[in-house]
Amino acid sequence: MQLFGQAVTGKIIDADTQQPIPFATVRSVAGQAVVANVGGMFSLDFVQSDTTTIWVQSLGYEVATKLAVKGDFLLIAL
Repeated sequence: MQLFGQAVTGKIIDADTQQPIPFATVRSVAGQAVVANVGGMFSLDFVQSDTTTIWVQSLGYEVATKLAVKGDFLLIAL
């Protein structure tokens, strides 16, 4: 069961075209990882703390590092 506010959600887009980047990998410092859907959307649960650092990567793009706070929605441009 997922509790409200226990995740960070977001969308990954191409910085130049503003189009979604499907299937990008989103990983936290605690080791959790998810793959964005075809529309670039993701949801990453974390319970150890209220904040975490995440890395976002996709083939052909530089890795992005972001600070995530529980309940946030992040728009991440690669």
